Parts: sequence; C-alpha cells; structure tokens
Amino acid sequence: MNRLARILLLCLGLWTSLQGRAVANNFSQMPADLDQVDIYLHTVDVGNLIYNNFGHTALRVHDKVSGRDLVFNWGIFTFQNPIIFGLQFYKGILNYQLGIYSYRAAMHSYEVERRKVWEDKIHLTREQKQKLLERLIWNSKPENRTYSYHYFFDNCSTRIRDYLDEAMGNTIKAETELKYAPQTFRDMVNEGYSYTPGMDLFLDIAMNSNIDRLMTIWERMFHPLHMRDVYLGTENEGQPMLSEPKVLADFTRPESYPGLSYILVFLGFGVPLSLLGIAFFMRHKLIRFLPLIYRIFALVSLPLLAFGALVGFLMPVTWVVSDHLDLHHNANMLLFWPFDAILLVWACAILVQGRGWQLPVKGTLFLRRYVLAHMIGTLLMPVLRLLGLIQQDVDRVIVWVLPPYMVILFLLWRVGTEVKVQLTQSS
Repeated sequence: MNRLARILLLCLGLWTSLQGRAVANNFSQMPADLDQVDIYLHTVDVGNLIYNNFGHTALRVHDKVSGRDLVFNWGIFTFQNPIIFGLQFYKGILNYQLGIYSYRAAMHSYEVERRKVWEDKIHLTREQKQKLLERLIWNSKPENRTYSYHYFFDNCSTRIRDYLDEAMGNTIKAETELKYAPQTFRDMVNEGYSYTPGMDLFLDIAMNSNIDRLMTIWERMFHPLHMRDVYLGTENEGQPMLSEPKVLADFTRPESYPGLSYILVFLGFGVPLSLLGIAFFMRHKLIRFLPLIYRIFALVSLPLLAFGALVGFLMPVTWVVSDHLDLHHNANMLLFWPFDAILLVWACAILVQGRGWQLPVKGTLFLRRYVLAHMIGTLLMPVLRLLGLIQQDVDRVIVWVLPPYMVILFLLWRVGTEVKVQLTQSS
C-alpha cells in the first residue's frame, strides 16, 4: 500500500474511532437480553515499534438485540507532548485509560497497524456475562477509566485477565498462580524487543534483578499472546473457554533479530578495539601511523563511551527520582560509572591531538588513577557474578559489552596520556 493510501486510511480510521467513542458514551446500562450478547477476545500480534513489541489485546461486546458492537481497549495513552510523556514515563507516572469505540473503528485501526489479529468467542454463562458486563459498565464511567499502568502487572492484557477471572469466580488464577513458566521476566523482555534491535541491549543494562525471577503462568498472561494460549487450553463449565477462532486481519509478523545488538557490539567495538590494541602494542614499529591509530581509537571509543557516560549518570539518578523499581540497585553500575563523562572528554582530546592527552603531572596521575580504579571495579563484576553475590542476570553484558569497554579503559590507562613538559627560561 502506498503512503498516500495509508494516510487516507489512517484518517478514516481516526474519524470512525471518534464516531465509535461518541456511541460508547452510552454504554451505561445492562443489555436487555444477555443470551443475545456475544463477547470476544481480540489478540493483536507483535509489531516492530517499541510500544507494540508485546502485542495487544481488547474485548469486543456485541449486543445482537440493540445492534451495539463495541470494543474495549485498555491501551490508550496521551502522547500530545512527547517531552512531558517521556519525563513522566521515566519517573514512573504512567496514566493509561480505557477507550471504547465501535467494532468498525477497531477494524480500521487493525488494517492501519498492519498486524495480525485473532478473534475468539469467549464462552461464559449468563451469570458470568452479567458479572463481566457490570465490571465494564463500572469501568466505562469517566472517573474510572484512567489507571496506573505497569508493563508487567497492570496493562491492557492483565485488565482483561482480571475481569474475566473475577466473572469466573477466580478459577483461572487458582489454576495458574502457583505454576511456573520456563521464562523469567528478562527472557520475555529480550524476546519482545528482538523486533526492535537495541532496546533489548539497553534494557538488559538498565533493568535490575527484579526481573530475573521465573514468572508464574498467571503473571506471564501480561503478554496478550500467552494469555490467549492459556485460554485456548482452558474449559469453562465443561466447554472450551475460547471457540470460533477467526483471523480479522492477516499480516505477516515483522522479522525478529534475537541477539543482534550484542553481535553489532562485538563487530563494531570488540573486533576493531582488539586490532587497535595490537597496533598500540606494536606502536614502535608503526610510529609513522601513530597519530592515525590514536584518532581511529578515539573514533571507535567515542560512541561506547558516550553510551557509558549517559547510562552511568542515569542509573543512580533513576534510583533516586523514578518509581520504576526495576531500574534501581543495578549491578551494571560496576561497569558504567556516574563520572564516565571524563572518559568521553579524554577520547575527544585524543581525537583532536592525535596522541595521548597532554596534561600536567597532577592531571595525568588523576586520570590514570581514576581509570585504574574503574578497571578494578569492572573486573569485580564477573567475579561477584561467579561467586553468586550478584543475582542480576548480567551474563550477556559481561560476555559482550564488558570486554570492549575494558579494552578502552586499559588503552586509556596505558597510552592515553602524556605528561606536558613545561619549559623554563634560564638567564
């Protein structure tokens, strides 16, 4: 589909969505005949954008008597000001809300997003339908629509999970809350963001040991596709909970690139830094090319040092100001230090001068002592992990990220400075 057609379709989808919301404001009464109400689970496949890498889910309620056909979506958030949204997200203030719109509007949005969508009819008894619809009527009131979102424990999927379980007498939770899945939360994060290379590496570094425990089956249902899998294997009152499966929108899932970020770190930093280390070892034989070698070293080091300086600064700040508990007490602070901006300035000086940073004796001693302490702290990370004193899963960081960073530190310590000779005039 060309760009113009997609824009037109998006505009049409937004218009019908607004129409759907106008209709939805009337959802405040129980349908007259519950036997004529069908309830469906909509499961949206993963996408290749950060906010849709884990899929999506919604409920459809179709009243065949009144003709009302509405979709309930707990994934609505305001993105009018990206800066304010980003700051609030960083601080842990995530206000999402329930959006209600027509089935027709939902179908337009599915077409625009170009992700596969499954629809399954949910088998509920009359009493269970009534409990669920009472909950939806309560949630539809303006004062009840907004909720405090959490990516694992309170999202579009868990809202549906909890409401269905409430209607079914908590039978699903009783069956799944003590059974463990084979994955940790970190495994799920890495799996989800394999569709957006870079995010898996960043969150592997940013998120702490809170996400390194095994999930229960109940907890894993935060992921829409895993929730659907559980329901497909569940019976309710002797009948399959989900039936009449239908594909509403059939699009190909985006390509997944598991581990690509780490491979790029190895190829982009590990390999060239290893070659540069050899070149510096042979620098007396390569004296003519030494300024070029220094500048290449600085160019290769700068991106990783910039990342390290940013992460090193943000990790302790986040611990203080953010309500995201998964970002506190991070073992990766042994690798990235809050004052690593010094290393960034150091590399810039090498790039400009084409040699070790020329400083007075005191400045040279300070830098060498800082980077030596940094190397010792960095080497503590794998040692403490092997001893079991670090519970956080930092294995991938140790294998792929630590070595090139350690090479940079070593080369800065070994050849990164030169003492500035101060000439004195004699009479």
